[in-house]
Amino acid sequence: MGNPVARGDAIDSVDSDTGAGVNCPDPLVTATAACSGDVRVNGTGVVRQGDAVASHNQTGCVPESPGLSSYSGTVSANGKGLGRQGDNYAGDGSNIISSGSGDVNAG
Repeated sequence: MGNPVARGDAIDSVDSDTGAGVNCPDPLVTATAACSGDVRVNGTGVVRQGDAVASHNQTGCVPESPGLSSYSGTVSANGKGLGRQGDNYAGDGSNIISSGSGDVNAG
C-alpha cells in the first residue's frame, strides 16, 4: 500500500536525531518546508526529491536545511520522486519524515 505522502509548508514533522551546535537539543523536531507549487495532497504541496527541510531554528543549533534524499522510486511529482513518511533528508538517516497524509499513500 505504501507510506503516507509527505506535505510541505511545515504541515508534516521531521525527527532529527542529531542537532549540530553548542547547546543544540538532541534530538529535536523540525518540519517539512519546500514543496511542489502545483501538485497537492490534502490542499498542500507534496515534498519531492531535493526539497529542503525547515532549518533547525532552535537556540544553540547551527542552521541547516538539507534536501530530501530518500523518496519513492515509482511515484513522482514534477519529475521528482515523491517524499513519504519514513523517508529522510541529508542521506544519513538523521532527519526522518515522521508524519504524512492520513489518506494518500505512495509506494
